[in-house]
Amino acid sequence: MDHSKSIFVGNNDVFSIQLINSEGLPTYATSDVAISLVAKDQGLVEMPSSITIPTGSYYALFDVAPKAAGTTEISLLSKELPLVSEEITITSLTPTLTITAPDTIDSSETFIATISAKANEKPLVGLKVDWQVSGGIMQISDPQTGTTGDATISIVPNSQSVGIVGTVSGQWYSPASVSKSVTVNSPVAILGGEEQPAKEDYSIEIFGIDPILIIVPGAIGAAGFMLKKKGQLKIRN
Repeated sequence: MDHSKSIFVGNNDVFSIQLINSEGLPTYATSDVAISLVAKDQGLVEMPSSITIPTGSYYALFDVAPKAAGTTEISLLSKELPLVSEEITITSLTPTLTITAPDTIDSSETFIATISAKANEKPLVGLKVDWQVSGGIMQISDPQTGTTGDATISIVPNSQSVGIVGTVSGQWYSPASVSKSVTVNSPVAILGGEEQPAKEDYSIEIFGIDPILIIVPGAIGAAGFMLKKKGQLKIRN
């Protein structure tokens, strides 16, 4: 059985079956050879249940439609032939992305977010990473995934919420994005100044009457008397 070295989700692949002798040379069928096809995990691939190598031919072709990423085994069964099984790995063209960052931070705290890119549980190295940040300032960011499939970014918040979007692409993988929102705790604000102590009221009343009302007329009369004595007060008729 022969097929492409790399099999991707969503891209049909052509498999071939050949009749060969003990020396590895093609052998032509003297009659039709019916072969049953069985996939161990039918959720990963779709293919015909059987094919036939016609008389006078030494091979047959059939299409396999990969449906999901993973590893499965395909077996060929025929009365005229020994059992043949082969394990195939199907790779997704869209990487599996995760992003990790704190859910909440303080307004004065610089934090780090990390994107991890994988396919079939294996890290994807060297994929391009485009970062978009709202509500914060990017300090340092990785432009591509490293040997562990990770890329990190350092952010200083300048709003009540920081939005992070990372888009990963490269090689034969389609662009894929992942996002995260981080809440920023605002510092506790002190409303108003310190409470001022109340000023004591030193005013007094005499029989319910403010003494100022009594003193002022007396003062005015005294001043008038002094001016008159000195001859500086003139009274108009």
